[in-house]
Amino acid sequence: MRLKKKFSFTDNNIIWRILLGTNNELVIESRNENSREVFFNILNFDTGKPILSKFQLSEKYWSGIEEVKDGIIFFHKYAKPDLPAHTGIIAIDIKTGSEIWKNEDYSYLFSFEGKVYAYRQLFDKREYHLLDFYTGVELETVELNNMEINTLRENAETYEGVNPREYKFPIVLSNKISPDLLPPQISALYTNNSMQYCEYILFENLYIFSYNIDKAGRKYQKLVIPDTNSGKFLLEKTINKTDGKIVPDSFFVYQNSLILIEHKKVLTIFNLK
Repeated sequence: MRLKKKFSFTDNNIIWRILLGTNNELVIESRNENSREVFFNILNFDTGKPILSKFQLSEKYWSGIEEVKDGIIFFHKYAKPDLPAHTGIIAIDIKTGSEIWKNEDYSYLFSFEGKVYAYRQLFDKREYHLLDFYTGVELETVELNNMEINTLRENAETYEGVNPREYKFPIVLSNKISPDLLPPQISALYTNNSMQYCEYILFENLYIFSYNIDKAGRKYQKLVIPDTNSGKFLLEKTINKTDGKIVPDSFFVYQNSLILIEHKKVLTIFNLK
């Protein structure tokens, strides 16, 4: 078996967040801490072909994405730079970057069956509003409790969104696990006492394994994928090198693809089948 690289991407900024859209879009949020700017790059998930490059809102740093769905990106701003609360809804056409509609009074929750579920935060409760998905026109104010909101959100993810079950995220390897349960190549590495913070994803019969080691005053994060048939590695590379900090959340699996963030700035995708 051989791993097939699909594509790599970088805009030379720190990759902050990755989202998948319902129409096979890959959305990469990257940030430049020096210039205090955030950029949004949208690619075709299968080919890496750009759809929208280095898009920015008028608020160039204190903004982020709520959801990518049916050709629309829903953005938010922050109530205050030092507070995480989201405010406002800005709907952008994913192909052109043009604004479709915006609402500065409400905050975004989710969308379902052609409606955006939004809210206004009052002193002691939330006031819920339904907006038209494509126009932003307010349809009605609704009374909903937390259980009803959570059920609607789960239905939206299950029936209309990117299914969470198609993701696989790393599991931190317990010190109590027996090396005999691991492929020989990983078992040999794992029994090395110098290894730190080991993670893995089991995808069908493939172990995607990450570990950290100290060398010459620096910390190196390695990622390996052993081939249990040949005894060799299908993939073996250094994905992070730091002055001592461990870098979590550097890889995950979506559907049949390994999504890998290397050195915080390069995104690489491999086909696992």
